[in-house]
Amino acid sequence: APALISQHETLNPLADLYGDNVEILNVTPVRAIEEQAHDMVLNTQENAPQIGMKATSGGLYFDDDISLARWALENPQELTDGQITVLRSLVNRKANRDLLELSGVNPDDIRNLIRAVA
Repeated sequence: APALISQHETLNPLADLYGDNVEILNVTPVRAIEEQAHDMVLNTQENAPQIGMKATSGGLYFDDDISLARWALENPQELTDGQITVLRSLVNRKANRDLLELSGVNPDDIRNLIRAVA
């Protein structure tokens, strides 16, 4: 006959090794931790300061190169020679390409954009 597993053994798998003196307290299931982490990321994204561009009397000013890259993909016809130069230098370094990818911008899309407007 198959051995029966008691509820105590199911809840405390260390009892076989260490006896009944081992108690497992306050165990959070991995799924609950994943859900908490997901909620924290969403909350952080929703409350993050908006980074992007500002219009100035001298033209557009971008807070960072990633913002320029995002804007460029949406407005290729408005790119200046200087902006194309910045984008070209952005995709020529691996660290910058990695940063683009982490920011949700495909470096290949930027390369294709540069080829199309150059």
